[in-house]
Amino acid sequence: MSLSGKNVRLSALNCLIDIERDIALPKHAMERVERIDTRDRAFLMELVYGVLRQRSALDWMFGRFLKNPLALGAKTLYNLRLAVYQIMYMATADRAAVYEAVEIEKSYHGKPSLVNAVLRSVLRSKTTIALPMDETLSSLSIRTSTPMWLIKRWHKRFGYSGAEALCMKNNTQPPMALRVNSTANTAKELNRLDIKYRQSQYLPNSIILEDHVPYSKLTTLKGSIAVQDEGAQLAGFLINPQKGQRMLDACSAPGIKATHMARLSDDSGLIVACDLRIERFKKFLDNINNFKLHSIKPVVADSAQVVFKQLFDKILLDAPCSSIGTIRRNPDVKYKRKTRELLSFKETQLNMLVNLSQYLKKGGTLLYSVCSTEPEEGEEVIYGFLKLRQVFRIINLAPIIKEAYAIDLTPFITKDGFIRTYPHVHDMDGFFYAGLTL
Repeated sequence: MSLSGKNVRLSALNCLIDIERDIALPKHAMERVERIDTRDRAFLMELVYGVLRQRSALDWMFGRFLKNPLALGAKTLYNLRLAVYQIMYMATADRAAVYEAVEIEKSYHGKPSLVNAVLRSVLRSKTTIALPMDETLSSLSIRTSTPMWLIKRWHKRFGYSGAEALCMKNNTQPPMALRVNSTANTAKELNRLDIKYRQSQYLPNSIILEDHVPYSKLTTLKGSIAVQDEGAQLAGFLINPQKGQRMLDACSAPGIKATHMARLSDDSGLIVACDLRIERFKKFLDNINNFKLHSIKPVVADSAQVVFKQLFDKILLDAPCSSIGTIRRNPDVKYKRKTRELLSFKETQLNMLVNLSQYLKKGGTLLYSVCSTEPEEGEEVIYGFLKLRQVFRIINLAPIIKEAYAIDLTPFITKDGFIRTYPHVHDMDGFFYAGLTL
């Protein structure tokens, strides 16, 4: 189904409004585009993700022509953002961008005259509008559309150049990484499909697509690949599953990490995969069935309170977190999170870690993981846990993983011996890992 330019823009506007109301970006965006043709889909996704990535910069560009932009209402504000994004960042004809924005504003009885006047002012200033480039934190915040609270903490940890690099990287489209059953077979099929790719420089059985292709183009590889960022793929290797072991994947849905654990252990033993979010279990079961795996047992349970009768050889806790390490994929995260939420997540993460730790066999491995760049959810959780459970100690995973999989963890090891990945350093999502044993 092909849509008119107005309808694509209106769909993008509705999607942005729903995201503002806390409906998950990837899921909701894909629901809106799955029935439209490839060209419209690409346009819609570019509009939605582009506006979210550049939101503060867009507001700065047209804000000078308004007394109080935030008083406009969400629809008018996002309508302006969409139009200015097209004018300043896309090849859309200026007249088309203005016309469609005004028509959309009319369709819901908004402020078409105001929208028209603001966009005309933007057009007159188009060649002279320049984002602030001085090396102040406020300018960095504007031109990278990154909230000041994140700018300040990244500047403190990484310095100005490091903070700038991370902010800039977060505004780029991330590559699609595939975890594959067979590198040779997948490469052969990608060649047939004329899709450019490269081997991961860090991980075995991992392929990075050079082109941004819709997943629908990869249907012939169903059951032999999993779309999974390299940073997330590390989890399966770090837990180092062995044949016949009894393992737990806590907070598992949609089960991508569990399927990796099953593959690495030759689908033997038992993997109890628990998650409290029952709405995600359909996708979970689909993933298990697609890979034709038999060792995974899904269980609906809260990892902070779940009780088990038997102990586990390995426990993976990929804990709920701020997701700040995935801003490239979920740009709305940078606007929705606040410092206080890091402390709330920290409390949840620690409670889960304490509860699950009592079910680890002596000499077993408990791997803690979050897709966050922030120490409150990483190092501080681990040190807090070690004060509560002093029988545990941190494992040096580097020699174990090098021997098992020939993976060199050196690029990811922190000064404290933990494992961190960063978008601007490794071109991966930001992950934190810590291995524990007793």
